[in-house]
Amino acid sequence: MSLWQKTAKAVGVVVNLQIDQWLDLQGLKKTTRYFFQQGKQLFKVQQAQYAESFEEAVHRLELTPELLNLQKKRYLSLSLFFLVIVLALFGYTIFLIMAGNKMGALTTLALAFYAGSMVFRFHFWYFQISQKKLGCAMREWLSSQIISSEEVKP
Repeated sequence: MSLWQKTAKAVGVVVNLQIDQWLDLQGLKKTTRYFFQQGKQLFKVQQAQYAESFEEAVHRLELTPELLNLQKKRYLSLSLFFLVIVLALFGYTIFLIMAGNKMGALTTLALAFYAGSMVFRFHFWYFQISQKKLGCAMREWLSSQIISSEEVKP
């Protein structure tokens, strides 16, 4: 046995010389694998469990017209609530930019975009209930918003 091997053996008793354990390579592999799986799930289009019309879904879930109207009001209220949050966050983002806090502004902007997605989600659900149609396309939602805003103008 050479001097280097004897020294490494003696030091190895006191200090763990396995660098992969220092860096926790197994943990890094598991974390990387988890993020890749989540990324795949994020962009995977989910198929509907039931192929049914709005009336069939109402019948299957035993929903009453009163319950549908209540849910419609809830979704509209939630979309308006998140819209107020979006506007407040955008205002705060502008304030942070003027104050020179770029990282805070970036974080607040990300939160504003998330809240904006919630506005879209709840208003889209409100739209589907008000149209009494499941599986509406985004194009239908957008065209109804443009038409309804044109009707409001004098």
